[in-house]
Amino acid sequence: MISEKIREDFPIFKKRKFIYFDNACTTLKPQCVIDEVVRYYSEYSGCAGRSMHRIGKETEAAFEKSRAEIADFVGAKKEEVVFTKNCSEALNLVARSLDFSKKRGVVTSVLEHHSAFLPFQLLADAGKIKLDVVYPDKESWLFDAASWTEKIGRDVRLVVLHHTNNTFGTQPPLREII
Repeated sequence: MISEKIREDFPIFKKRKFIYFDNACTTLKPQCVIDEVVRYYSEYSGCAGRSMHRIGKETEAAFEKSRAEIADFVGAKKEEVVFTKNCSEALNLVARSLDFSKKRGVVTSVLEHHSAFLPFQLLADAGKIKLDVVYPDKESWLFDAASWTEKIGRDVRLVVLHHTNNTFGTQPPLREII
């Protein structure tokens, strides 16, 4: 079974058997990530992008190799890959970087993680965007595609939507929405 094969990559599962659902807080690390972090701190702990010495150059090379591999994996240009420390920082960067002067609309849901909702709520409160919030069905807590598609119009610049809700584990109908 694929899930068992994946679990083998995570040392924490060797000592105890459990299911971990708190990935919104932090994710468990597979052994290859742990090994690379240890290698970084013990072999070339330099600063990428600003150090001219050998250790800094090694760090820069590893950093850029990662950027290229990620770009290839997601089908992007390496210049389009931006590293942030977490999802909250990434969402704040998007919220503060996009030009909303021509298209002011942002559509999101009431069930988004606070870090996904709050930056856009603050922009709406400041009058910089028009925020439209989608609500799930009151009994099932599920979204139907129509509740999204009716709000996504010509003036919408951005749709902020989770793939899997970190509290309920539910998934919106992404294929129909997109």
